[in-house]
Amino acid sequence: MFLVKNLDKLNKMTDAMLTAKDIHFSYGEFTVLDGVNFEIHAGEHVALTGANGSGKSTLLAIIAGVLEPDSGEVLNNFEKEPAFVIQQPRFSEQIPLTVEQAVRMGRWADRGSLGRFKAADKEIVEEAMTQTGIQSLRNRQIAELSGGQKQRVLLAQGIAQRSPLLLLDEPAAGLDAESEMHMTAMITELAESGVAIIQATHDHDVAESAGRILHLKDGRLESNQ
Repeated sequence: MFLVKNLDKLNKMTDAMLTAKDIHFSYGEFTVLDGVNFEIHAGEHVALTGANGSGKSTLLAIIAGVLEPDSGEVLNNFEKEPAFVIQQPRFSEQIPLTVEQAVRMGRWADRGSLGRFKAADKEIVEEAMTQTGIQSLRNRQIAELSGGQKQRVLLAQGIAQRSPLLLLDEPAAGLDAESEMHMTAMITELAESGVAIIQATHDHDVAESAGRILHLKDGRLESNQ
């Protein structure tokens, strides 16, 4: 079971939220986001849907602080910055890196790349690897893994950050049906533990498992609530 030990207080904070206010973003003359507004609270699981090119990944990147909107703002009063799990693994194939080392990188947000790795950090890493089912791969080189295995490593790295807000860009990409079911159950458990989750997905069943659906169309969000 995923335990968010540093989120006990967060679970009791009904006002803990992230707010996107009138977000606009364009690539050149092509408008991707045209006045996006929404809120997400602690423990919410929101599915972000839309056609390819509708701006799902762009919106997640703006929330994560990777991209700056042309106008508008993102207000985050959670206790930490979001953890962003991208769709395509971007580990360098040229740098020797084991699965465990990659997951340990998730602790850099708290410890820094040169900070002392404590017993609590080791426990967090072990929990993240166990929950994503990659503990048996701990000594494997990243370059040896399949795309689906790399995706699970990235998710474990995101979980290891222990952020109260988790941004997932198609986390089931490359996974088989059984692994996708396990992923969905794990994400549900994370939300139940108090983590707010925004999950971009094309899968209708996955979207329906979330508590709320935000659908991007023509640069704007359509909500099911």
